This record gives sequence, C-alpha cells and structure tokens, in this order.
Amino acid sequence: MRLLAHNLMCSHVRGVKNGYPLGLAATEVRFLDEVAEKAIAEQMAEDSDASDGEYGLPEYNDDVMANIWPKVVYSVLHQAASALGHAEGLPPPKVAVSPSMGVDAATVASSSNPDLASLTEQERKTIYRILFYLDVVEGSLTCPESGRVFPIVKSIPNMLLDEDEV
Repeated sequence: MRLLAHNLMCSHVRGVKNGYPLGLAATEVRFLDEVAEKAIAEQMAEDSDASDGEYGLPEYNDDVMANIWPKVVYSVLHQAASALGHAEGLPPPKVAVSPSMGVDAATVASSSNPDLASLTEQERKTIYRILFYLDVVEGSLTCPESGRVFPIVKSIPNMLLDEDEV
C-alpha cells in the first residue's frame, strides 16, 4: 500500500465519527523505485536491445504533484513516513493532525500544507517519492477511534468490515 492511499483512507466502522487518520504499522516496507531499478538492471542484462526508458516507474512530474497536492494531508503523510522511519528530507509539518480533530482534520491540515512553490525541488521530489514509491508490503492500519485493526498483506489493505461493523 502506498502512502498516498494511506493519506486518503479512513475507517468506516459503524459508530465511528473520527476514523482519520488511520494508524500505520509495518513489518515490511520497500521503495518501488529501488525494486524497479533492480528489475531494470536484470532485464537489460537479459535483453541487449532494451533501452533504459522501456522499463521502470514514471519520473517526478510537477503537474501530477500540483494536481494531487490539494488532496494530500501533509502532516498525516509526514507522521506516516516518520512511523516507517522514512521522514528524512521531508520538511516539518505546519500542523499536526490527531484523531481528536475528527474527519475535518483533513480540511484543516490540507489548508495548511506547505505551498509547493515554497518547497525546494529536492523536497518536492522527496515528497513525491514518499507518496508514490514507498510501499507498505506487510503491516496494519488502525482506526483511531474504535481500535479496529485492518491488515495489509502483499501491499493490499483489507478494509472489509465484519457484518456487525457495517
């Protein structure tokens, strides 16, 4: 599960009013660009006619960042990256989001995201890499109000609710 997905998800357990942000714990994480680099090197070793551009992940794109940035709650992204030990290079958040803020936390926090234009190119690229390439392979998400744990297996979060939770 990529951190962009985590940033947009909330708990829908019956009776939960403050299901955002979900707690994040991981037992295995990886950067997809590093996985792709290894696969590209292996593929290019086998395919002498291959060019570097035939394989891999898309590069950083200012337009993509500009479009996704208003939807991202930066303080939640920073908190998740910190929990995974990958916050190095990220600028500090202006506002910390806590479950007690409720679902409106997204509105509060996204309105106080750092302005993209004020960030250095390296900071924007680091944020992009964290959003799109940091992958939680195994772990869990936890509802901040109910404590319900949702497993993440093979990069897929299982957010299905039991019948009594709907």
